[in-house]
Order: sequence, then C-alpha cells, then structure tokens
Amino acid sequence: MKELVYFVCGAAVGATIALLMAPEKGEVLRSKIRKVVDDDLELGRELVGVVQDAVAETSKEVKQTIQKRR
Repeated sequence: MKELVYFVCGAAVGATIALLMAPEKGEVLRSKIRKVVDDDLELGRELVGVVQDAVAETSKEVKQTIQKRR
C-alpha cells in the first residue's frame, strides 16, 4: 500500500513538472495544473477511503482474535 502512495505522489510531481516545462500561455498552463491537482486530490481521497476501510477491518479482526483468546 505504501508503494502505491509513493507511486501516486511521484506521478503527481512528474505531471506537474511536465506541465511547467511545456511552452504554453500562463492561463492555459494554470488551468492544466489545476486539473492535475484536482484529479490527484480526488485519487488521494479515494486512497484515504481504502486505507480507512483496511484499518477498520484489521482492527475488527484483531479485536475478534483477542476476544477468542480470553
């Protein structure tokens, strides 16, 4: 899971650098950067949801295991 987060962060940085190096008008460039950031934020929110679900499930399993051992 940690690798996925690193990949997404690297992709976001790479995409931003690529946009900054492209010779375009400032308004167009800012619009593209805004779209990339919005897309990455949405992906980040989805990843947070996945991680929260995984943590909740693991917590539930740990609690069940502890109760069984008592």
